[in-house]
Amino acid sequence: MSHPYANFPPGQSSSATTPLVFSNFLWTKFYNIVSDPSISGPGYSGWGSLVGTAGAYDPINFQDGDGRITISDYFGVVSKGYMYSDTPTIVTFRTISDDGILLLFNGTTVISNWTYHGDTQNDSASVTLPAGYTPIELRFFEWGGGATCELYWSVGSTGTYTSAGTGRMFHNATDLL
Repeated sequence: MSHPYANFPPGQSSSATTPLVFSNFLWTKFYNIVSDPSISGPGYSGWGSLVGTAGAYDPINFQDGDGRITISDYFGVVSKGYMYSDTPTIVTFRTISDDGILLLFNGTTVISNWTYHGDTQNDSASVTLPAGYTPIELRFFEWGGGATCELYWSVGSTGTYTSAGTGRMFHNATDLL
């Protein structure tokens, strides 16, 4: 898969402004959860201040005691950026979470299990991954006990899931905000 590290967002032509520059992997931030967290994410009820070390992480796999987060209970994770493809294809997502998880793809919720639960696998329906960059955002909260936040995807009809983001998952400067 060839990948141009600079590309124009959907609807923006090359005669418009400067292209966005994309960097590998989704941009992830960690938050202190202060009360029952809103599914709407940071800035809404329950989401507190930033904690841990924000960064571009690959894979999206956070477990209880992860040193990047700095706390083991009552935290939230937001990973966002873009999924890239040279050509249109089909993609299916899988998450494993303990506790709540939400996955938005191209502005649409494809996985939603915003509940208190132990390790649980959730699979999305197959959706179209258009050519170019498509927005993706994962939201997760850990309330107490064990913690698991994992993201996988299967491209095409292989049925083989991966979490390796190289050449597939990207972020740009707007995701750092």
